[in-house]
Amino acid sequence: MMDNGLVSLLISEDDGAWESFYRENERGIAAYFFKRGIPDQHILDLTQETFIGAFQSISSLRKPESLTSWLYGIARHIFIHYLQKKYRQIKPLEPLAPLSDPSLMEKLSLREIEVIKYRLVEGISFIEISKILGTADSTVRVTFMRAKNKLRYIE
Repeated sequence: MMDNGLVSLLISEDDGAWESFYRENERGIAAYFFKRGIPDQHILDLTQETFIGAFQSISSLRKPESLTSWLYGIARHIFIHYLQKKYRQIKPLEPLAPLSDPSLMEKLSLREIEVIKYRLVEGISFIEISKILGTADSTVRVTFMRAKNKLRYIE
């Protein structure tokens, strides 16, 4: 029942519609987080945050036929936020010795500095960095290599 009628009921905050929508999609959203390596103790919380986000922004849904993919988009944002929060709690990013030189900092973009710090200071994999930054891991790899090459030519 993923149609305009359900969306209308959800927008009108119909409790039964929200309960049904939750029951129909809860397992899929929980599986989404599980497949991304979220610890079991956090999956329920993130799943609930996803549905709270959906409840708060259901009126922004433009295409009722894309209700499920819209919900997974919210889950993706919750996942990215979770990763960003997780990595901020582990250890704050410290400047690298070569990057503490202001003249070097001017040669790199903010994204390049961010990628270098995550990779070299934190030791985070390219795939995890791509999840944190919300971009493809190939983009992160290219950004890292370009920044590294810029620093090599500066020295």
